[in-house]
Amino acid sequence: MRPGPHATACAGRRGAPTTATGGGSASARATERDRTLASATSMHLTQHGEHRTGATSAGRPDGTVVSLIPFGGPLARIPIPISIIIPTKNEALAIQDCVTAARRVSDDVVVVDSMSTDATQSLAAQAGARVIDFQWDGRYPKKKQWCLDNIDLEHPWVLFLDADERLSHQLEEELGRLSTLDWQTSAAFDIPLSYVWRSRELRHGQTVVKRALVSRSRCHFPELDDLDAPGMGEQEGHYQPVAHGPVRRLRAKIIHADPDPLNDWFARHNRYSDWEAHLRATGVGKRQVRRYRSRQGRVFDALPGKPLIIFLYNYVWRSGWRDGQPGFEYAVALAFYQWQIALKTREREGFAARSVFADAGSGTPAFEQGHSRKELGSR
Repeated sequence: MRPGPHATACAGRRGAPTTATGGGSASARATERDRTLASATSMHLTQHGEHRTGATSAGRPDGTVVSLIPFGGPLARIPIPISIIIPTKNEALAIQDCVTAARRVSDDVVVVDSMSTDATQSLAAQAGARVIDFQWDGRYPKKKQWCLDNIDLEHPWVLFLDADERLSHQLEEELGRLSTLDWQTSAAFDIPLSYVWRSRELRHGQTVVKRALVSRSRCHFPELDDLDAPGMGEQEGHYQPVAHGPVRRLRAKIIHADPDPLNDWFARHNRYSDWEAHLRATGVGKRQVRRYRSRQGRVFDALPGKPLIIFLYNYVWRSGWRDGQPGFEYAVALAFYQWQIALKTREREGFAARSVFADAGSGTPAFEQGHSRKELGSR
């Protein structure tokens, strides 16, 4: 159960950072918000779907006229009733390009920053984003859910982007083609990712699908038993938000192009593997995460010999070899990540087993002192 509200309401204006403390949920305001979001979607689309005198316009297949007005880039296509939230911490290398690209499709781009010590906030503000400070209090909700609960957004739909992600032009077009009915009858949209590895976009190999576009009133991030887990901290882990309604998958992709050097990639995934291993070593955590993964994630999660299978799937079955040397390197990197998780999980399980016998004192197995074998595995 979430703690009572103790967050400062955030309605920061563009270019002006607003300070807020994470944790808690604005339940009363969220309830009122939920009553109005469905009608807000319809109203937004109706208003902006009309032809405006003096505005450049383009026709859609269903006959609706879509106005093209320059609010974020050279020409930005509307109506797309989405606010874009970009969670950051020390993302000065990537944030300006990310915000600039995001404003091509949204007039409400919000950077939620975890007290960066570099120029992330000033660069985001210069690019036209609202900037909000976030400080996690160590409890649920974590960062993304806190954003849904507390930030005063312009639109009923939220697209979560990492600072190193961009919408492809094809995705911008696909979002612009969604009809009013698509928005009103969906709870979320799953979007595939296209990775750039060592300056080359990988067009083959495993396709990761991310539930990045969510309805504020029909989606939420689950609360797992992972607050004491290392490696993830304030950010939700590798699981999907829960959608209360139909989920549709888009075809076009988000481009994931990390400008940081490779050692940052490995350092980040080393932390992620700590989180994954912690949950796998505890039966409850493993079941919780598996429940909220994508279908592909659940299949891979249940496979034995996962590092080798991941490599063969990416490099051979999914033709990663067609991407040349970068394709090979990326397949090996993903396999290595899975090997880290497996090795750290076995290490934690070994520590748990040794601590059980140490607690017993006389060497008597703990399950003979009232503990079941199942409890041993989850300690």
